[in-house]
Amino acid sequence: MSSANDSSEKKRKTPEATETSNNDNSKADVQEMAVGSTEKKAKPSPNDPFRDYLIEMINRGDYDGATRTLLAIPTEKTKELPSKSVIFRNAMAIGTDTLQEMKDDGDYQQLSQNLPVLGDAKTDFDKQIHTARGQVRATSTHTFYKVIFCNPQRAEYWYSKLRTWTPDVCRIVAKVGSLITLQWAQQKEDIHWGESTCAAAAKHGHFDVLQWAHANGCRWDASTLEGAAFCGNTEMLNWAMSKGCPLPTNGASIAMAAAEGGKIEALNWAQRNVGPWNESVCAAAARGGQLDTLKYLRNNDPNNQCPWNEMTCSEAARYGHQNVIDWAQDNGCPWDGSTCEMAAWGGHLHILQQAREKGCRWGTSTCYAAALNGHLEILKWARENGCPWDSFVISGARLGEHLDIVNWARANGCPEPPV
Repeated sequence: MSSANDSSEKKRKTPEATETSNNDNSKADVQEMAVGSTEKKAKPSPNDPFRDYLIEMINRGDYDGATRTLLAIPTEKTKELPSKSVIFRNAMAIGTDTLQEMKDDGDYQQLSQNLPVLGDAKTDFDKQIHTARGQVRATSTHTFYKVIFCNPQRAEYWYSKLRTWTPDVCRIVAKVGSLITLQWAQQKEDIHWGESTCAAAAKHGHFDVLQWAHANGCRWDASTLEGAAFCGNTEMLNWAMSKGCPLPTNGASIAMAAAEGGKIEALNWAQRNVGPWNESVCAAAARGGQLDTLKYLRNNDPNNQCPWNEMTCSEAARYGHQNVIDWAQDNGCPWDGSTCEMAAWGGHLHILQQAREKGCRWGTSTCYAAALNGHLEILKWARENGCPWDSFVISGARLGEHLDIVNWARANGCPEPPV
């Protein structure tokens, strides 16, 4: 890595440096927030496990967890916390330039750790970082739920606010594997769980949660078998089948889940118990970047070779797996314009460039995919290298709300869509 990048990394760790340089103030803030003076400290509401846990994270120096949790909670909840804390001091010290740099670099993980409650005067660029906030939201929300719903005591507070347990909440509790919390929630009259609860438990390997949920009336469907196959748990697959879990209408979907997760044993289980592998199974392995699994499918199918088609290369291109494309091409896998289209769709310029170098064809759908998904750099490169376009490019950019692409396309002679 270049010295410039090293410098950038050092710059991003300025919160710790700031904490050292302001050691006395920082210690005072921690003491004020956790055990400090009654004159200044906001009085905590009784039985507030969230606040207690946040303070616990601050006291042990887990600013990463604390800031990500703050990102995921409602703004009004943060107002109940003391106004001064090490978290906010560190966030303010970073400055807008570094935050913008993180966004430009696509470093959304680091950005998510350093983007809590900045004052209005320092958030002129809020619109610019809107996309970044959106991309960290899923990670932050999962972190938040994992913290809050890991035991009933913490869940009790949020239940008092939500007054209902939606399917999404039940799914996340099952995903993080908190059986005790799910058992507590099931006693409430307004729990809304269903197929997604069992599927999440299966996909993330929480056999005990799945067994208990099914025994207590939670509905399930074929997505439970697909989840178990994705995590490679054949014991779970056998149990679910023995309990009458519905099979998928697409007989290959269980094998596809196993292939995407790179689970060979589950792949073989699917072939023995459900049906033969097909082209979609190779495409699923490519989608997951599972090169060893793709090789296994091609070399170990008892019915000769597992077939493949153009979807193998296009799925690998969409998710950025150049090594899968290279091996597939070296071993005779067909491809077509969908490979270039999916490379543009996923924002993988290097894959698009290599595909073109090897003679893969493209068409107007390549420019459309780039425009729809906001990849202006790819659209520019495609046009500079002779890729055709049509009025769907502007339509796609509008649909994706990418005004910069609409303006650039118009300025460069793209046909206008019909009125």
